[in-house]
Amino acid sequence: MALPHLSEIFPLLLRPGLIAALTLGTVELAASTAAHKAALDSKEEMSKGRDKSGTNDKKTKGGVPGEGVAGCRLEGSSVALPDLPEASGLAASRRTPGIFWSHLDSGAASVLVALDAKGSVKGKVRLSGVTLADWEDVAVSSCGGSSCVYVADIGDNRGTRGNVTVYRFPEPLATDAILGAPTAFEATFPDGAQDAEALFVLGEGEMFIVTKGDTGPVALYRFPPSVKGAQTPTLQKVGVLRGGKVAREGWITGASASADGRWVVLRTHGEVTFYDASKIARGDFGSPLKFSVSALKEPQGEGIAFGQKGRVFLAGEGGGKSAAGTFGSFVCNLPGVGAPSVR
Repeated sequence: MALPHLSEIFPLLLRPGLIAALTLGTVELAASTAAHKAALDSKEEMSKGRDKSGTNDKKTKGGVPGEGVAGCRLEGSSVALPDLPEASGLAASRRTPGIFWSHLDSGAASVLVALDAKGSVKGKVRLSGVTLADWEDVAVSSCGGSSCVYVADIGDNRGTRGNVTVYRFPEPLATDAILGAPTAFEATFPDGAQDAEALFVLGEGEMFIVTKGDTGPVALYRFPPSVKGAQTPTLQKVGVLRGGKVAREGWITGASASADGRWVVLRTHGEVTFYDASKIARGDFGSPLKFSVSALKEPQGEGIAFGQKGRVFLAGEGGGKSAAGTFGSFVCNLPGVGAPSVR
């Protein structure tokens, strides 16, 4: 069959109806392409989560089955702590609401630093009668009808310590100058030396240590009841939260228990995880709630403490020997802690 000559086709292309149809088709194709691109862009943006605003709306994957997302939001940016370049532990006062106790890392003087909720220093209390090898965390809990401060000398970067020690002091006021006459609790790990930076205390002084994960797995240990005699007691291993080789972003650097005893929170450099206190104490690590604090951009997140009305406070190192430490907070809607609704 002979193909038509171009001179025969060209007049047909000039017909108005055909031109309109071709134009409409071109417009529809362009619109469809633009809509498809917009949908893809929207989907990609949603997949990034909402970490920029400090609110987690997507689930976080991790090593514990059944993990969910905590309803939390950040409260602004962190503030500088010039007096605490290596801020390590953090604990909320039971004796003076609104005051938080923090301290420097290993090698520093044995001093508790009192901070208010804005990170301003309100006092410094020297601890007498103790020589700390590697002070990593601090906790406050009930003891004998009052409140006590628990100082955790549990760090062991090289994994060579024969034992660890927690010192218990009656909780001071921010205006006190010195604390003395502590009760010392020494113990050894049942499976060899471990590096640890996290301590939490439940009830009337039930102490728990969570290992960091840099010299072994992330595991939970409990101090045994008081043992009479000269032999150093052995910690009771409750269970392993994360086994195998733990990456740096999974290292546990701090812990805290809520004042009502319902929640325990563990932190890494960029994330916090909430556990039901009654479950974690018996080795049930399932169904925790997670929240990312990476938007605070802490150089090295270390301490964590439950505050009042759902607020949770964070402390961290400045990233260098002279750089100021950091202090920040977020608020969560957790059952039992009186939190406001998260917007």
